Amino acid sequence: MNKEELIDKLIELYTDPNIPVTAAGGIFAFTYGDLVVDVYKPTELMNAASKKDARINKRYEAELGSAFNMYRYFRAHPDQFVGYNATKSQRGAVEDSYQLITYGAPGTGKSFNIDKIVNDKGCVHFRTTFHPDSDYASFVGCYKPIVKEYDRIVALGKKIENAELDAGVPDELRKERKIEYTFVEQAFTKAYVAAWKNKASAIANGGQAAEPVYLIIEEINRGNCAQVFGDIFQLLDREGGFSKYPICADDDLHRHLEVVFKGLDFGSQYAKVQTGEELVLPDNLYIWATMNTSDQSLFPMDSAFKRRWDWEYVPISEGVDENTKQKLDWNIVVKDVEKQPDGTEKEVTVLYSWWQFLQIINTKIYHLTDSEDKELGYFFAKPDSAEGISAKLFVNKVVFYLWTDVYKNYGVDNIFKGSDNGATTEEEKAKGVPFRQFFDEAGKNANMGTLKNFFKAIGLKSSLPTA
Repeated sequence: MNKEELIDKLIELYTDPNIPVTAAGGIFAFTYGDLVVDVYKPTELMNAASKKDARINKRYEAELGSAFNMYRYFRAHPDQFVGYNATKSQRGAVEDSYQLITYGAPGTGKSFNIDKIVNDKGCVHFRTTFHPDSDYASFVGCYKPIVKEYDRIVALGKKIENAELDAGVPDELRKERKIEYTFVEQAFTKAYVAAWKNKASAIANGGQAAEPVYLIIEEINRGNCAQVFGDIFQLLDREGGFSKYPICADDDLHRHLEVVFKGLDFGSQYAKVQTGEELVLPDNLYIWATMNTSDQSLFPMDSAFKRRWDWEYVPISEGVDENTKQKLDWNIVVKDVEKQPDGTEKEVTVLYSWWQFLQIINTKIYHLTDSEDKELGYFFAKPDSAEGISAKLFVNKVVFYLWTDVYKNYGVDNIFKGSDNGATTEEEKAKGVPFRQFFDEAGKNANMGTLKNFFKAIGLKSSLPTA
């Protein structure tokens, strides 16, 4: 659904005499929320609706904004809403999706969740990661020069037989290397071939269910999907698990598949697939992908591509141990030296709750950006010692992310400005504490004083210091 269609739906709801105005915003938010929150601002849609239809009052903006705030909270905390268990019970349907994109903030465990499902099932899977330079050849495959080694037939003026090699012939002369061009399969073709071979094996064994194969695409939105998928895009329309519209394989892929599939039986319906002439996704091939919402603007996906996938939102939640099901309770560890009453110095360790930090900072990010995209998931940073997340790791990974990817673009007010955050000059108080101040003079270790002031500025309290 494109922007104009969303605006029309908004107008339809707010002008329906049977729907109270106070309910229209909620209905729109919970019906079309996934299509809106990661792409448009609700106020933007309401403003456009009021210009398109005079019956729409701009004062509805506040009401619609409140509805979307509730929807965002629902996405982040589904367990607090009635009906959550029913939603959870439907997860099996999600796991059966032929094309699935799991999306959410960085560090929410999207890849982990997919890995767990695939590994629990013990399925064959192939993995690839999209990036700005990904293209059709790196996803499907192409002819490449490779070096092959052959027995040398003639050397030193006489024939060398494998069984009776002349002891006087050096080893390097018994073999020769040649450069040849051959079709090199990439992730898609590897998964495609494996799935059809499993299909052929199932047919040979009396038509039993074929073993599933998973193609996992990490960071799908970091690549140009139209460029990477090419005409394979057409195969994503499925009916009964098989591609509804077959496509013709290009000459290179055709020749390669003809050799790979030789002697296999896919059934008379898919005879052209067996010869490599046509491409059809079988019903045992699953394509699952992950998407960081913080990177969604790299290569926007068109609506035609999006609608061919099922989507699953992964909310930000407190980390739980997979085995014990207990909360992880990770801490940020700050080691500092404090002066004692007798004038001596003593090293103390101060712990700050990682989960409390995330709750505070994510609230600030949302209010600053009017979006969840830049928020941090629980696994954004992981402990680098038995004690927890070290101050150095925290500064290099978390503070650096906040500085460069969030507050640099939206302004550094609230958490990087002010004397409470370690600013020592009027310029620093006005412009904010420079990032270098989070390190010592050598730039190797975290500046504990600045870090503690940073936590104080955002309202994060520590536990009691320990020796």
